[in-house]
Amino acid sequence: MIVQETSGGELAPKKVQNAVCVAVIDVGESYGIEPNTVAKNGAIGARLLPPHEDYPDQRGMAAVRFIFESEKLKEDDQPFRLTFQANCTMSESGNLKKFLNGWGIKLVRTDRGVDLEASCVGKTAMINVVHKVKGESTYANISTAMPSDSDLKPSGAFDKADYMQYCRGQYEEKQEKKKREQLNK
Repeated sequence: MIVQETSGGELAPKKVQNAVCVAVIDVGESYGIEPNTVAKNGAIGARLLPPHEDYPDQRGMAAVRFIFESEKLKEDDQPFRLTFQANCTMSESGNLKKFLNGWGIKLVRTDRGVDLEASCVGKTAMINVVHKVKGESTYANISTAMPSDSDLKPSGAFDKADYMQYCRGQYEEKQEKKKREQLNK
């Protein structure tokens, strides 16, 4: 199964809609990044993503991606899959805490911190889907999540292992492209 996140296919409708969270992904793990072992670089054990070149603080950051299936269906009667990505910080300046607070879910806390998978997978939300244009592509993104009383259930079609393999391939392609561009400079 290939999961498409770009405008190569149908876009989810640009509107508020019910959705169910089907996965919480450690983005660094999905990209095949090894856990951090140097305390000055960030949290030990976190899989730190390389910073974006435009980001002022050039430190690596851990990120989490929420994957939702919408109640809205594509032409093939499969639910639209939408993602929301955030840095792994519950600080007021980050977007993760705002997203979770807006969603209104009860967080499952452990002695190691908040268990996002236990807190979110299988839970419904009213998500606001927006369309963003980047270059020649248009993307359907989740801007916010709000509480929902919907009884929407996951379709069962999402395969986390396949998704992780797809992400790893996409990341490797991106890294190779970046290397080629640097060699051509």
